[in-house]
Amino acid sequence: TSPDRLNFFYSQRFADPKPAATRRIFVIGGSTVAGRPWAVETSLSADLQLRLESIAGSDSRADGQQIAGKDSKRFEVINVGGVSHGITRLAPIVDEVLNYQPDAIVLYTGHNEFLEDQAYRPIREASPARRQLSRWASRLAIVRAIQRQTAGGQQRQTAGGQQRRTADGQNHPSPETNAKPAGADEATLDPNPNTLLDQSDGWQRYRRDSTTTRRVLEQFRVSLDQVVRRVQIAGVPLWLYLPASDAVRTPPFKSLPPPGIPIDVQREIESLQAVAADESIERADRQRAAESLVAIDPGHAEAWYRLGEFRLLAAMQKSSSREQAAAVEAFKRARDVDVCPLRATSAIRNIIREVATDLNVPLIDAASVLDQRTLLGRKIPDSLEDPQWFVDHVHPSFAGHQELAAALVNAWAQRGFLINQPTNEDRYHRARKQHLRRLDESYFVRGQQRLEGLRRWARVHPDTLGERESGKGPSAPPQDASVANDASGGNGASGGNGASGGNGASGGNDASLGDTQTTP
Repeated sequence: TSPDRLNFFYSQRFADPKPAATRRIFVIGGSTVAGRPWAVETSLSADLQLRLESIAGSDSRADGQQIAGKDSKRFEVINVGGVSHGITRLAPIVDEVLNYQPDAIVLYTGHNEFLEDQAYRPIREASPARRQLSRWASRLAIVRAIQRQTAGGQQRQTAGGQQRRTADGQNHPSPETNAKPAGADEATLDPNPNTLLDQSDGWQRYRRDSTTTRRVLEQFRVSLDQVVRRVQIAGVPLWLYLPASDAVRTPPFKSLPPPGIPIDVQREIESLQAVAADESIERADRQRAAESLVAIDPGHAEAWYRLGEFRLLAAMQKSSSREQAAAVEAFKRARDVDVCPLRATSAIRNIIREVATDLNVPLIDAASVLDQRTLLGRKIPDSLEDPQWFVDHVHPSFAGHQELAAALVNAWAQRGFLINQPTNEDRYHRARKQHLRRLDESYFVRGQQRLEGLRRWARVHPDTLGERESGKGPSAPPQDASVANDASGGNGASGGNGASGGNGASGGNDASLGDTQTTP
């Protein structure tokens, strides 16, 4: 990783060219992929590495043609998680990764699309006709690239003058020849993210604006579509995650009344909001106030969240599945209409589903993976992520990362890319315990410090509901209870921005991700 990116990415080094009999997998995304608030050593990619090593070390080798050949001797999982990176920033990184002989790419994105203003400013300010023209032009460029590849057209050269060769042994056009994200020709991004919440007036700049929201979603769809097509043109298997987040213990970060409403309606909203928040008032009256408030203003995030809490209490008292379902829907609505959307909304998730379906990309639904219990604790899904899998609004616990990695390996096995025997699970658990014991105490201390810092960063205004926990959800899964014991003792990998990648492939020259990074 180039030094100028170490504030956002953890250090990863790997050989270029790729050593023989190595299967290289890049996991790309934002801070969830990076393993925050800890680091890569306890991330999705680290757990995936342990699971694949357990499979490769068994009598039944991985033999899928697309991810691992029969002669496969080692897996190499490389973490490309960039803090605060949305899909527009990840697009050129995916282009670069395609030059490093990936055997598969895994993409987990969707939480960071509203973090920056500049990333989407060109499309926000463009006219509808110009945005449509940009979409047509980019789609035409991609079609032409596919036609050149299908027709065996002229070989393309990468920036280094080398033709890129992918895992299938075939030459492919460099992704730099394909279309850039919409608006990329109109503005150049700064090298690193400049999030609104890091700016003095950033909080005030989050407001209810349906036009901006619609255009951000439009840009997300265009960028994701183009990223997927570029990877497909390169002939590299791609897997998408549908992002997950906590909607139960994490209140909305900002709630505002609709702009331009009459003063009498605004006063009524404020009055109902005060009643719903007053803990000295009977819960039934508070619930009625919240219900009246969402009837007047269906976009009031705080009211939906409080309504979710009230309905959850009613469900617990009555053991009512109907009240529980109503609570689930209220929590979802609160997440979706949050004025400061730091979690992927339903609209973002729907776009990911649609792109995956349209382009025939396998999809791992992280929300479903982390939905194993009802809000009342029964061991059945209820269409809402279980809050105990998260340490904050979006970042999974150690156990959460385990579940996400296991789901990916299981999906690979179901498609015949891997042969995974039940005995491999025992081998994996032994390897994981050894791995965690090699992490010293400072690794976990730094992670806890980052977690507190992240909570302070997100809790930037006294109007937020705060980071309080409802305390009403089901107890944490037993996997979480073992983390501290598994991780105790031993010396080894350090955390922080200099956390080692843990692969250290030998042979060839070392490639540092980001050294040839270009902005769109």
